[in-house]
Amino acid sequence: MRRRRPRVCAVLARLGVAAALACHGGAAPGAEPGVSLSVRDPATSLLAPGAGPRTLHFAVVPAPAAGARLAVSLHEYLASGAPDPATLATIQVPLGGANEATVHLQLPSIGFYLLDARLLAANGRVIAQRRVNLAAIPPRSALGPPDFGVGATFDHGPYAPHVLLSIIRNAGFSWIRGELPWAEIERRPGVFSFPSQFGSALDLASRMGIKSLVLLDYGNAHAYPSLFKTDNAFPLTSAARQKFVQYVAAVVKRYGGQVNEWEIWNEPHFKEIGYHAYVALLEDVYPVIKRLAPSSGVVSCGGDWGGNPIDACIDAILKAGALDDQDGFSIHPYMFPAAPEVGYAGVGVPVTPVNITTVWPYLGRLIADNPKSNGRPLQLWVSEIGWPSAPRSPGQNTVTQAAYLLRTYLLSRRYAVARGVFWYDLIDNGTDPDDKESNFGLLRADLSPKPAFAAAAVLAATLERRAWRAALIDTPQTKVFEYGRRDPVIAGWTVGGERVVHLTLPAGTYVQRDWDGRQRRVAASNGQIDWKLGPLPRYLLPATTP
Repeated sequence: MRRRRPRVCAVLARLGVAAALACHGGAAPGAEPGVSLSVRDPATSLLAPGAGPRTLHFAVVPAPAAGARLAVSLHEYLASGAPDPATLATIQVPLGGANEATVHLQLPSIGFYLLDARLLAANGRVIAQRRVNLAAIPPRSALGPPDFGVGATFDHGPYAPHVLLSIIRNAGFSWIRGELPWAEIERRPGVFSFPSQFGSALDLASRMGIKSLVLLDYGNAHAYPSLFKTDNAFPLTSAARQKFVQYVAAVVKRYGGQVNEWEIWNEPHFKEIGYHAYVALLEDVYPVIKRLAPSSGVVSCGGDWGGNPIDACIDAILKAGALDDQDGFSIHPYMFPAAPEVGYAGVGVPVTPVNITTVWPYLGRLIADNPKSNGRPLQLWVSEIGWPSAPRSPGQNTVTQAAYLLRTYLLSRRYAVARGVFWYDLIDNGTDPDDKESNFGLLRADLSPKPAFAAAAVLAATLERRAWRAALIDTPQTKVFEYGRRDPVIAGWTVGGERVVHLTLPAGTYVQRDWDGRQRRVAASNGQIDWKLGPLPRYLLPATTP
């Protein structure tokens, strides 16, 4: 029986080869049910830094009959984010009845690629098919930019901490955000059991130079049913807060030397609990953390869910006189499906529309106007932001996800107020391509990369620590920004559609680098360049810039 392809893939297939190639993992027409084709060791074969030789091991279950062969075609991606229908290379490997085939590729450059692998019977019939992406990201030796963070889960899941942390560091992220829910570590009153993988991850991250922000959150109905109705319940009474503080103390004693920032709660339901309840918890927790781990920071607000996404939580803390019971505060300014420059019309908020160009400057002014009593400014943490790649969500796909990621970090660097911006999430939470909640990851659940993964790695290698310097073009539809004084980098994009912009630059030769790292030289004839831009940012660098 023929397997029915997802509806979106069937539609794309009718639009042409390039669109059909964008559907990953679909079975070929006529493919045999129950036959799987997968890539072994994806972290090494699909995500490795550098161009050149790449070896992939395909596993076939069950083993095919004699005479079967694996045919693999390699495709590049275009500047628009679409796969190139032209075949870059074709490799055929006989299986001879074995259940594994080794494919040797030669990747011509840093870039993002699509592999279309087909298991063929001796008569040429397609037995199984797998379309999978491969990223050749820029090699790096130093840690990534100091404001690049990503959310990751280490205490459960199929991938070991050293695998995930290597991926994170190679992609240019210098911060991780993890979580230690109370109910998972204190299942019996007073008895704390810490997940071994989480501790291993923190220890390894510290040795790799990666900093960590850890969430302390949620109630504990299992251990304390008289205090909490559910494990998500907020500690509203003095007795409940006391138990929460004991949990915090146990965690900080265990991991205090490895954690840089502690975030108190995740997205509190302020409309239900009120800000006064959160302030009371913060006032109890802050001195305990600072006593046990004086050098670590305490981050308030937990993203501020249920209030307004800008300043309601920090404003309530200031009005309650609890400014000094925190070192910074966090926001979760989700705005999908809108672009980061566009956002949405806010209601009851101090700035509108709500987007990066309005919220970041506003919070920068709020921070400047409200220093702590020791003179230190509060730090702003964007502890979650992201866009899904679910094709059934209007305007959301892997290309828009990559474009919005790049533009988020480029815009954030412009305003120089966010201490860290954490992309949510490293890995998809599920495998349903049409469920947006399952598709926020830079990687799919099988660790195959999306365009956003390659784009993030290229941006980190291109931008590094360069501060925003100037806006060469700054209109609602077109952004061209310059970063850095020595070896400057110019980043440009449009908010919609393609257009050509005219730039006047110092005469010389420049390198144009696309979102996935492919590049070519361009000359500024008499200091003039006509530059074609689209929604995916691209970069101009002096030819001498690394």
